[in-house]
Amino acid sequence: MTEHDNKTTEETPLESWKEIAAYLQRDVRTVIRWEKSEGLPVRRHRHHTRSSVYAYAAELEAWRQARQPATERAEPARPLWRRPLPSLAFSMVMLLALVLAGDAGPGLIKARAQSPEAPLTAKRLWAEPGVDVSGGVAPDGLHMAYAHWATGDLGLRDLVTGRHRRLTTDGGWDTAGGRFAYWSVVSPDGKQVAYTWSDNYVHELRLVGIDGGPSRVLYRNKELTHIQPVALSHDGKLLLTLVQRRLDSTWQLTLVSTADGSVRPLKSLEWRVPVKVSLSPDGRNVAYDVPSKEGSPDRDIFILAADGSSEAPLVNHPMNDWGPVWAPDGRRVAFVSNRGGSPGLWGIEVAEGKPRGAARLLKGDIGDIFPLGFSDRGSFHYGLRGRPSDIFVADLDPVTGGVVGAPKPLIETFVGRNRLPSFSPDGKFLAYVSNREPGNLRSGQRLVIHSLETGEDRILPYKPEHTPPAPSSGFAWSPDSRYLATVGFGANGRRGIHRIDPRTGETVPIVQLGAAWAWRVVWSADGKAIFYARSSLKAPGKAVTIVKRMLETGQEMDLVEVGWIIQNLAPSPDGRQLAFASARGVSVIPAAGGERRQLFMTNEDPAISRAGLEWTPDGRHLLLARGRNGGDTFELYRLAAEGGQPQKLGVAMRMKWRDQQLSLSPDGRRIAFVAVRPDSTDHDEVWVLENLLSERRAAR
Repeated sequence: MTEHDNKTTEETPLESWKEIAAYLQRDVRTVIRWEKSEGLPVRRHRHHTRSSVYAYAAELEAWRQARQPATERAEPARPLWRRPLPSLAFSMVMLLALVLAGDAGPGLIKARAQSPEAPLTAKRLWAEPGVDVSGGVAPDGLHMAYAHWATGDLGLRDLVTGRHRRLTTDGGWDTAGGRFAYWSVVSPDGKQVAYTWSDNYVHELRLVGIDGGPSRVLYRNKELTHIQPVALSHDGKLLLTLVQRRLDSTWQLTLVSTADGSVRPLKSLEWRVPVKVSLSPDGRNVAYDVPSKEGSPDRDIFILAADGSSEAPLVNHPMNDWGPVWAPDGRRVAFVSNRGGSPGLWGIEVAEGKPRGAARLLKGDIGDIFPLGFSDRGSFHYGLRGRPSDIFVADLDPVTGGVVGAPKPLIETFVGRNRLPSFSPDGKFLAYVSNREPGNLRSGQRLVIHSLETGEDRILPYKPEHTPPAPSSGFAWSPDSRYLATVGFGANGRRGIHRIDPRTGETVPIVQLGAAWAWRVVWSADGKAIFYARSSLKAPGKAVTIVKRMLETGQEMDLVEVGWIIQNLAPSPDGRQLAFASARGVSVIPAAGGERRQLFMTNEDPAISRAGLEWTPDGRHLLLARGRNGGDTFELYRLAAEGGQPQKLGVAMRMKWRDQQLSLSPDGRRIAFVAVRPDSTDHDEVWVLENLLSERRAAR
């Protein structure tokens, strides 16, 4: 493939004579004549009729520049009543084609045949701010439902023209938890979208027509922390749904009636959460992936009868197999596996709910993708995650405090999935969070203890009944390096502050938050107390109070109330002061309570409130990060303890929202932080693989 071919396959093609003619501002008859007489660069799908054509704008422009024809008058399109009628033979052929096309069997979507010689092509369909890979692609492969995060509404994207419109209009971020759409799937007939709606932390299942109009609430349950529509049945009567229970954090597959919202449990997955769940085109079987055993990142794939009557392994292999999606003919399941050394796309035939034969490689080196599914014609859509973040370490000059040399990545395993670094006070370890499962699942996050002496990583065992998954704002070491404290969710789904033993992973609740929300926790210098930022769930981030809690007695004291989100707290080395950052700047208060003192003020820079704050060992300065370019990039600064303007340290890198946590080594010579890798893409992307299911490729 030439360089020109590589460029054109990344473009969105013009998919018909009508679109090609509109682009060239001519009628269809003219561009058809140009193809025959002047070599207009039009391509054809080999498995389609002669009229199924497509073209790339770049090739059309190159042809137009090289052609330089004599000026000619565009031929107007003839009105319908003046066009010649088709011949009788042509009409009979078309009638026969329609009859044969209808022989697909009840409940099945018939895919267009794919030529064995058709080349496998990958095209990027969507790559810009606002890409959302949690949505669903329509059966025609031309549209995609997605979460429009700027407004919170459900959107519909035209994957050919790039146009989009909102299917809902009631989203917004003016309430405590916001009102927004999230996961979505398009019905098999392409007329409806089922989606998750969150309203102030309460989730609902909703249905809306593809043409807009009022949404209909199918199901609402305050006792669920997660509701995700998976697929609508072919007759539209049932919605397969993945939910998580608040009481015990277990996951469950359920069937929700679209008529009355009644729920029928299908299968409990316990604490195992699938990356992908897929319903067969005939609605009889469900394919899903779960970890092969507790605590393992490797997954196997199972097939479950949609009525719950039977279940059997589909893919049982020592390596990691995940992300199953049914082919439109219902005879094959495609999935991602690293059995070839790197993620590749594999396929396996299925008959009567059981595997038939061995899995075959369809596309190697596909990357860490999120499968979206197949269109009716067999095109495979998938998402690529952008802006992968990693932990970087920079050396600091002990005299000037400036950065020496370029920052370097500290962790070279699970690249792009590591964040929230924290140096231990004894200087021997660095704790961090690593996402070890595909799809960026919350359950895949592991607390890792990295030895700074040997470079070895020790992954704390995952115990759903002990370890709080998904810490919301990092870890803080106790002064004696024996424990870590974090804010997160316990196994019962309740918010709280937890103490973790880094040797065993055992977790003990310190604070049960109840109807409150905590943003950050740190230890006092003597280890006898903790400080944390708390706010009400009714107005998170708007009325934040910094609280001091004595660990032995449980007695609490409110130190100061701040009207902005606070994710960064830093006790001074001598234990006398507590620094904190908000969108308004940096302040300090006495650790025992007293008047607040502003060190530095800014005009609402949200990057400061989430990008980390650390004291230097001598207590003379504070290190912080400030955002620029709308918070998309951050720079490291040093701020004098007496106040004044921050001084740049010489580091400016891209950041990822809420992934920041600065951590200074005990000797003050190294600083760890999270940044986006320089060679990564800025945004998520949506791609399509065409001709993946050709018979020759599947039979390799």
